[in-house]
Amino acid sequence: MVPTLKTISPKLVSFKLDGKKYRLHSALLSWRSGFFDTMLSLPQQPDGPGEAEGSESNPITITGATVAEFDSLLHYIYGRHRNNGVQFTIEQLIAILHLSNLWDIPSGRKDAISMLESHSSLTFPRVLRLSQEEDVPQWFTNAFLASAGASLDDSIMNDMGYTLTSPPWYYTVHNIASVHVLADLGPYWTSCLLDLASQRQQHRFSIDSEYFAVGSDDGHTRIYKTTGDTVILKLRGLSPVTAIFWHPPESSHQYKIFVGYGDGSVIAFFADLALAEQTEGCSASIDEGLRIPFPEVQGAVGSFDLNPANSMLAVVIGAKVFVSVSLENSEYLLSNGRAIPDPPRMLKSESSEICPRDVQFVLEADELVVSYLEHGLVGWDSKGKSLRWHIKVKTRIAHSTISQDGKFAVVYNLHSGFDRYDLNTGELISSYSSQVNELQNIVLPVLFIHEDRDLLLGDSRGN
Repeated sequence: MVPTLKTISPKLVSFKLDGKKYRLHSALLSWRSGFFDTMLSLPQQPDGPGEAEGSESNPITITGATVAEFDSLLHYIYGRHRNNGVQFTIEQLIAILHLSNLWDIPSGRKDAISMLESHSSLTFPRVLRLSQEEDVPQWFTNAFLASAGASLDDSIMNDMGYTLTSPPWYYTVHNIASVHVLADLGPYWTSCLLDLASQRQQHRFSIDSEYFAVGSDDGHTRIYKTTGDTVILKLRGLSPVTAIFWHPPESSHQYKIFVGYGDGSVIAFFADLALAEQTEGCSASIDEGLRIPFPEVQGAVGSFDLNPANSMLAVVIGAKVFVSVSLENSEYLLSNGRAIPDPPRMLKSESSEICPRDVQFVLEADELVVSYLEHGLVGWDSKGKSLRWHIKVKTRIAHSTISQDGKFAVVYNLHSGFDRYDLNTGELISSYSSQVNELQNIVLPVLFIHEDRDLLLGDSRGN
């Protein structure tokens, strides 16, 4: 039963906040708040000679709130919105939500969230900000989608809590995937994307789209079910996660997950994800995975691709591209992968550092295509032994993708957008301008879709 002023103990306790004094019912505070219940259950000792804390002459000092915020919370605790028909403003409800989180008031949090959701004047950028600051994950997806295409003008920046510079995580989230993709992903993005506020993430869907992996700078790779928002498995590593690759599952539940780390190591984890779903939150350490050996690696793992025809794995590690022994052969866990040769020097000056960006097997042509930041596009046979062709491009390459038929490549050039090349002739056949933030050099996505008939491109605003 909800206590009322008529049914609770009349005992009053004194508090002070920024010069303002309060006389409040201790039983009501204790019933509403775990924080106050703990505080008031302790013996109230005097600071020195005189009366105990909580008396009129020695009030308890409250910190962590403003007078306006505390007054809003008291209006809620004492039920004045119900008794007197008081309508809380947005700022009052945000204060109630904030202090309910701070002082363990479950009913205050629940009611504040419910009343805020009914406020039509609460902007989506403000909701997006609150979803992070006050841990309301169910707000994130809709608020993000509604905010993603908006120009970051002063009013929106203020709503999001930034007044001088654009929030770096906002750009990060914008450029992970287009809004059209996000719209189809579902509520699990809530958990996945909230983590992006503080650290860089790597992400990859399983081949069957049943699961989603998010790797972070803390060395952890978190696995989510695409229809949920809970971590079902955590893979613990010792270095920042820089790349993730899902091996095609051999059964409906058994998965191999290859994780690349900042120290150049590649670990294969074997997981029964159906079982992991039943025991949410379980974890596996790097010791439980199997290290795939590559010789003399220097640098972080950059990207993966698998040739389904022979199960050979291509991996970018630092300035080298390696090809493993076939994953169908158990020896791949014991035998060193092999580094393919460096790109031809005629593609750039001798002083250019070699920096591979992407690897992709082209089944139609039985080739491995490697794109380099400064050395263009290079085609090798599928085992990475024989050079077949090379294309010198006029720009740098930050990211590339190859059409399924192996006829075309589209590269993101870090300057004006995207360029499309004919892999048979080496000619630049078209360009697609895209808004580029040259101060951030974020890698923008590009995909061939609809059986290579169309392209899906991203820009630095998340479009």
